[in-house]
Formats: sequence, C-alpha cells, structure tokens
Amino acid sequence: DRKEENERNERNEGNEGNADFAPRENFNETAFCYPAVETDDDGNVVLKFTLPESLTTWRFMGVANTTDMLYGKIEGEAIAQKDVMVQPNMPRFIRMGDDAELSARIFNMTEQTVKGVAKLLLIDPETEKTVYEQQADFTAEGNKTAVATFHFSPLASHPSLLICRVMATGNGFSDGEQHYLPILPDREMVTKTIAYTQHEPGVKTVDLSKLLPAGTDQQKLTIEYTNNPAWLMVQSLPVLGQPWEHSAIDQAASYYSNLLAKHLLDQAPQTKRVFEQWKHEEQSSAFSPLTSSLSKNEELKDIVLAETPWVGAADRETEQKQQLSSFFDENGINNRLTTAVEKLKKLQNADGSFSWYPGMEGSKSITVAVAEMLARLNIMAGQQPDIQQLYDKAFNYIGKETVKLVAEMKKRQKKGQKPTFPSFTTLRWLYICAIDGRSLSADVKTANDYLIPLLKKDIKRQTIYEKAMTAIVLAQRGDQKTAANYVKSLKEYTVFTEEMGRYYDSPRATYSWYDYKIPTQVAALEAIQQVNPQDRQTVDEMCRWLLQEKRTQMWDTPISSVNAIYAFLMNHQKLLVNQEQTILAIDGSPFDMPKSTAALGYVKTAVSKPQGKTFTATKTSEGTSWGAVYAQFMQKTSEVEASQSGISVKREIVMRNERNEGNEGNVSLKVGDRVKVRITIESQRDLDFVQVSDRRAACMEPINQLSGYHHGAYCSPKDNATNYFFYGLAKGKHVIETEYYIDRAGVYESGTCTVGCAYSPEYRATAPSITIKVEK
Repeated sequence: DRKEENERNERNEGNEGNADFAPRENFNETAFCYPAVETDDDGNVVLKFTLPESLTTWRFMGVANTTDMLYGKIEGEAIAQKDVMVQPNMPRFIRMGDDAELSARIFNMTEQTVKGVAKLLLIDPETEKTVYEQQADFTAEGNKTAVATFHFSPLASHPSLLICRVMATGNGFSDGEQHYLPILPDREMVTKTIAYTQHEPGVKTVDLSKLLPAGTDQQKLTIEYTNNPAWLMVQSLPVLGQPWEHSAIDQAASYYSNLLAKHLLDQAPQTKRVFEQWKHEEQSSAFSPLTSSLSKNEELKDIVLAETPWVGAADRETEQKQQLSSFFDENGINNRLTTAVEKLKKLQNADGSFSWYPGMEGSKSITVAVAEMLARLNIMAGQQPDIQQLYDKAFNYIGKETVKLVAEMKKRQKKGQKPTFPSFTTLRWLYICAIDGRSLSADVKTANDYLIPLLKKDIKRQTIYEKAMTAIVLAQRGDQKTAANYVKSLKEYTVFTEEMGRYYDSPRATYSWYDYKIPTQVAALEAIQQVNPQDRQTVDEMCRWLLQEKRTQMWDTPISSVNAIYAFLMNHQKLLVNQEQTILAIDGSPFDMPKSTAALGYVKTAVSKPQGKTFTATKTSEGTSWGAVYAQFMQKTSEVEASQSGISVKREIVMRNERNEGNEGNVSLKVGDRVKVRITIESQRDLDFVQVSDRRAACMEPINQLSGYHHGAYCSPKDNATNYFFYGLAKGKHVIETEYYIDRAGVYESGTCTVGCAYSPEYRATAPSITIKVEK
C-alpha cells in the first residue's frame, strides 16, 4: 500500500514541497517472510512479503526440498530505487548547545537535471507538532548527486527525542526518510571523590567547598566508612569445593586452600559468630557484607553493572562470600580434603612423581609445585598424616632427579662448559629443602652443595621473588651473613608511603592479572621474618600494603589469596569483633548514621543539599580504617573541571599531521578528517575492574564499530560514548587510542571522559569536555 501511494504521488504534477506523502521509515536490513510453502499443480510457488523501505539492492536466496530429499536453490537480486532519492546523513544524537549541521544527499537517477525543494522537519513524537522546520532549494544534474544542508541548534524547550523527517519534492517526484534524533542535555551528573585512610587515632578533614562548586544543582553528598577492614581478608577466603579440573595442581590447591583456610578460622573462633551476624544482616541491611563490591554503590558509578562484562564475576564473589559459613561444616571440610587426597594418590606414580592429568607421564615441575604447597602447609598448619606419605615420596623423587641433573652438569663442565644455575624449578627444590628441614641423603646433599655457589652467582638476574627464596635457602644452610645481605637488598627495593605502607614498585616484582604482586610481597615477608625476625616495623608496613590491595582487588586466585590472608592475619593485627566506631561529622555536627556492619564497622549515608564546609572523621580505635567522600551534582558539560582521586585521566585529539597535536581544549577540524582520541590513564595503585567512559561529540563516528578486546581492554562502542573495561589495571601509565571520522560541520561538545574503579568507586577521575569546531 505504501509503495502504491508513493508511486501515485510521483505521478502528481506541481507538488513542489506541498504533496502529502508518507516518508520511508522502515530500514530493517532483512525482509521477513514465512517460507513454508507448497507448489501448485504446475510446480510454481508464490511468496508474498513486504520489503523494508531502504532504497538498495536486495539479494534473494532460497533453498527447497522434496519429500524424497531432492533439493534445489535459487538466487536473485532486485533493486529498489526511485528516480530521485534522498539519503540523510543523520547523527546518532545532538547535544544541547551544539550548532549542528544536518545534510542529505539527493540522488538523481535520471538523465535530466531536476530541481526541487529539500525540507527538514523536526517533530515532537508525543504531540506530533513540528518544533523546527527548514528548507533549501537544490539542483541535481542527470545521474549526479546534490547536497542539501540544514543547521540546527537544540533549545531547552525541545523534547529529548525528536522525529527527524527529511524530504525532497519537485516536479513529478518526491521522496523522504524519517528517523529518530535523540537530544542529549548540555549538563552532566558529575561525581568527585576523596578517598582517605587512617592508620592511627586522629582526625581526617575534608574541605567540601572544593568538592561541591557553587551554583551547581542537585547536590548530594555520600559518606562511607569501614572501621575495621581487616575482616575483608576473611571474606576473601576461597571456597573451592570440588575443583573444576582433575589435575594435580588443582587438587593440591584445593587441599592447600581448604586446610589453610580452616586453620585460619580455627585460630579466630569469633569468626563463626560474625558470619552468623552477616547472614542476618544480609536479610535486613541495604548494604549486605556478603555481596560483591561490584554490585554495590551503583548510584556512584558511571556504568551500571549490567552493561559491563563483569556480571559473572560479581555473582561469583557474592556466592563465595555467602558460602563462607560452609567452613564450619566439619563433614563438608573433611569430605573436600579426603577427595583431594584420593585424587592426588591416583595421580602419583610409583617413583613418587605426579602426573599433571590422569594418564600422563610423571613431571618434575608438576611434582615440585605440589611438594612446595605441601611443604608450606607443614610450616603453616602442621604436618597432616593423610598427606604426609604422598609428600615424602614426592620429596625423594625430586631429590633423585636433582642428583641426575647435577651429574649431567658436571659432565658438561669437564668438557669445558661453564656451569650456571639451572632453573627456577631447581631453586624451588632448594627452597623446599630449606623449609622442610629434614636430613638429606649423602648424594642429594652433595648435589645441593654443588648448586648453592651457582645460586649465589645468579643474583644479578633474579626477580625479587627468587631473591627472597634464596635468602631463606642460605639462612637455613647457616650462611646468615649472605642471607642478611639479601634481606637488606629486599628492603632497599621497597618504597614506602604512609597510606599504602611498604611495597615493591620495581619491574623485578613481576605483576600479572591472576596473582598481582602478591607472591612477591608474601615471599619477601617470609624471608624477612626468618632472617631478621626482630624487624616488626617492616613486616607491619608490608602487611599494610596487603590490606590496601584488598581494598581495590577481588582476589579470586586461591593460592595467592590464601597466602596473602595468612601473611596478614598471622603477622599484623588481631581480628577485633568490636571496636569504637569513628565519628563522622560536618562542621562538628555528627551524621545520623545507620547501624554499622558487624565486625567490619561499615557504614554509608547520603545527604541531599548538604549544608556545611568541612567534613571530619574522628577515629579513636587502633588499626587501619578507611573511608570516602562522594560529591555529586549537575553541571554544564563545558564547565566540568578535571578531577582525580587515586587515578588520573588525560584525553587528547590527535591528527595524523602536526595540526592539533595533543590538543585538549578547543579543536579545529575539517569534515573528512581522520582523528585519533588518545586517553592516558595513570593509576597510583593496582586496581581491579576499571571502566572508562569516553563520551564523544555528535560529529565523530568510530571507525571500529564492533565490540571486542583491544590492547588489554574490552572496547564497547555506544551511540554517544565508547566504553572500555579493564579486568585489572596495574599501577602506572596506560594509553588507549581509538580512531574516528569527522562526518559533519558545526560546533560540538565532546562531553567528559571518566575513569573509575567499579570495585572501589572512590578511585576515579574526570577529563573535561573538548569543544570541537568543524569546517567544511
């Protein structure tokens, strides 16, 4: 019916812009039909369906079969076109305050020159009233294209969504398209944060006038505080249950994590009562202590959890926390431990080696990894009779393999080859011997004695983790002086800040997304304790860093997490169930705070239109506490200033030539330019689940419009922004570059660029909007 109406309109004479015709608005990419058809007596089939209204080439493909499975296929093409056609170049949106150019190409498919009128109508979809109208004359030569240009600056009185209708009419022709045009406001919800930490009793002061600019609307102040975050360590205890894989590593990790977690909880019997309180608070509290941090504080984040790739991670952490009470189920614990032991027995071969998976040959590296875990368990939780026999057989196997290795090295040395320390696996063997402490057989002791001088020469290329293991090895062998020098070197590599404590900020302290820098920190802690046990200050400062890392990281890697929790709880501070709550106030007037979370002491409150200039947090208890102040308000996009808290962001528009190189303010471009948006993020600490929202101007069209992983981040282009998601962002500088085309003239605001940690939203930063002027 619509096609017949358009053809009837085209036959009308003298309809210069006044003809009443329906513009095309169905631009689906495929035409839908029900293909279950039967032939008539002559074998013919008729398919009836309605094509979308796009003027393009349509491709028809069909496959048919008979009851006896004979089949045939057919292909064909059909061109849908008119003598004169309109193709608007519509922006995805326009921001209030933009001076935008809307253009349309008019295709003349005939041999004759045509003249007519192009018209732009912007219509309120609710009232169907025209709120803006503009027209322009055009002339299109035969088989050529003309361009009609319109200018539009949205007003505050315009609705947030307009129907945009572009039409071209003339003598004997008419065509038009209809689209929706979103109008974004020229104001944004701005969030500024200040994160702070208190390690000792005292008063923390925050100047609210710097957070809440005068003249802004919808001001809101959110305060959150955690009085005893050491309990976050306990919440992170991994609940492995049945491991996914049947490998020796996974089974040993299951045994290791469950036994050590059980041992930790046995050392702190008050945790059972706290968990029961948390389970009760889960039913009654708005901020459950057994919910993932990713699921909390949605109102303080720029991107809701459902739009991120981390929904599954949030569910896993929530489930992990809610299952912590299963540690007190003695039958469940014993069943998991027994299952792990039985599977390890099946994976151990007659010579004592472990196979990686059932049916594989024994592996020295896999055996060393399993034996190391079991040796550490003996130190941490005491010898376990059910696993000791497996461990002894593995220990003897590695010793024999080391004797063979040294014999080969000596043969090559006699042939003139200079010996060097073999491998990290060999160092792990020497470390196992050191912490095990048993007397070695003569041949194994001789082999180890041969390796020690080579190990000392290897120090220049060792990581900090390897250096810490070496210090323990040398100390156990009686070389206290060299071990002390190694520990002194370990301390010299550290850096210290009052907030973060003592940690490693060196390439030698390797970082990876699955274990962060935790193994290095724990190994150094162990070395310092064994070689220099009286240095409690260094140990306390390094434990402070472990707690600060948990503030911004999920810790979903079992071995690293359990080691970190053990090192912290056994060396730093006791788990206090009750301690005096910090007093939070504005201008000396305390907040009416809700009841705090049991043990953790977590509280959160929000105040609309806050009155006062100074926020204070008066802490009277010992130990580490932390909190954050969030200021939210509506502000004009062009007036938003740069801000940062623990992380900074800088955004530049970069041309391929020197023009506008590194420009962060006003930028002059031309239609057709290919530009690169460079986002530089600098984080002051390791962060998990970092999200970047780079809002863009209406004149910019991304070259890559598909979601996917690029340069370490998951990139998700949207209509008015490009979002990036980092599972883990290490401390330091990171650069994102994305290319865009400039597709229309005018003056546009880009909107702000924000970066924030979804796990700990107090760490966030904002880069201001950029004004872009585009010439034809």
